[in-house]
Amino acid sequence: MHQECYCENTGNVCYYCVKGNAVEIKKITVEIENNLSVGRLFDMDVLDENGTHIERMEIGESPRTCLLCGNPAKECARSRTHSVAELEQTTKELLLKEFQEQDSRRIAELACRSLLYEVCT
Repeated sequence: MHQECYCENTGNVCYYCVKGNAVEIKKITVEIENNLSVGRLFDMDVLDENGTHIERMEIGESPRTCLLCGNPAKECARSRTHSVAELEQTTKELLLKEFQEQDSRRIAELACRSLLYEVCT
């Protein structure tokens, strides 16, 4: 229904106002965070119509884990366990791996297509 996006010093931030059940929307966002290769880089909070934050535990999910060490992410963030440089490096590696995999899939697809064209010719 509405969206606002900002590029802040702390990163990109987007707010979306959507129609639907907050718990079901939270399930979708957790699915993205847990199952997409770069989903770990997203922190998608869901608020219900009263402004109440829907927690992962409310839908039977465990809290987010740290990208670097696997401990609860909130604890590492609160105590600043890891340096910004470490987080940036891990983020770069995760993105590089994803883009390399996408490129590999695309190259394989194009190679197969060219072989089929050759056969047809």
